[in-house]
Formats: sequence, C-alpha cells, structure tokens
Amino acid sequence: MKRSRSALYLAWVMLCMFILSCAPRANRFSTKIELRDESLNYVRRRGKTLMLMPVLTRRGPKTASSFSFHSMVDYLDEEGGRFSVVNSRSFERRIIAGKGVQGLENVRRWFYTGAVDSLAFHPYLWEAVEVDYVLVVKMTVGARITTFDRAETLRLGLEAELWDSDEGDIVWRAVTSGLVGASVVDDRTFIREGLAEIFSHLPIFRDKPTMNSW
Repeated sequence: MKRSRSALYLAWVMLCMFILSCAPRANRFSTKIELRDESLNYVRRRGKTLMLMPVLTRRGPKTASSFSFHSMVDYLDEEGGRFSVVNSRSFERRIIAGKGVQGLENVRRWFYTGAVDSLAFHPYLWEAVEVDYVLVVKMTVGARITTFDRAETLRLGLEAELWDSDEGDIVWRAVTSGLVGASVVDDRTFIREGLAEIFSHLPIFRDKPTMNSW
C-alpha cells in the first residue's frame, strides 16, 4: 500500500512538472489586482514620472543584478513604457542627509509594510519625492523547493504598489505568484518573467474627458 501511494505521488509530481514545463509565462503566474483607485481612471499619462524603488524584502532591498534599476526599467519597457521612470538614488541621498541611514531603513520598512500612517506622519519623506508616483515592488516569496525524489521547483511571490506622492497613499496594488520546474528555467529568467508579469498589470492612464457645449 505504501509503495502504491509513493508511486502515485511520484506520478503526480512528474505530471505537475510536465505541465509547468510546457506552460507559457501567463500560465506560470497568477496575478490578482487588490486595489485600483478611481483617481487613476482620468489621470493624464503624458508627462507623468515614476520613481522606482529597489525591490524590497523583509530583510531589506535585493541587490542581485536581476533586481537592478536598469533591469527593472527594461522589464517596464517590455510592458509598454507607461511612465517616465527615474532612479530612487537621489531620493535616498536626501533621506540620508536629513535623517541618516536609519531614516532610510525606516522608510524602506514603511514602504514594505505599506504603513500609510507612518509615512503620512513624516512630511519630509514626501518633500524628498520629486515625482508623481512611487512604485514599490516587494518579493514576499523566493524559494527553491526540493521534493523527496529530488525534483526541484521554483516558487516566486511578488507584490507591487503604486503610491501617489501628492496624496501619500496607495492607489494601486497587485499580487503575483508563480511556480515552475527548476529544470525549465533558471532563477534569473523566472524572476524576469515574474516582474514582467506584474508590471503588465500596471494601470494605463487615460486622458481626462472633455466637455463640449450642446
């Protein structure tokens, strides 16, 4: 009985691995839009600027080349280039100059936890932001899972939030999760696909409606 159960489980794992290996990006990832503020419906796209924060984790920013600013901009460009993107370095330098390294660590932690109240109580932060929006990407899960038969699976969880710098509040949020066999793609490619997937759901701004007389 135990052998038959083990054989059945092994067959199930192999079937899942086969399905994952054949799946395109859209099927490897599942994305849910958790928030989309109505204010985004009629925001003019032209001239809007976006500051791209480093990819954050519970332990701090990711520093691998897959998460570099230039790589992230490439991922954004692949999905339509909806914004004029700027680096967060000058913003971080201004925070350090005013509040020190600990101040920057606090800001990153507040962005990671979505602490709207904490950010609202520190006006110096938003004064240091010289763009229309701030895009915060968080890696909530990044794991290589090994089963008893030594088959490896990559698992990735991402969350993205768009902050309105004028309001100091979150106006858009999406969550993406993905799973794929480690023999199908390498870590870097899988991360790239995950970032491209979540960026593909960023809101497309529309022109404000015009009103004409009857």
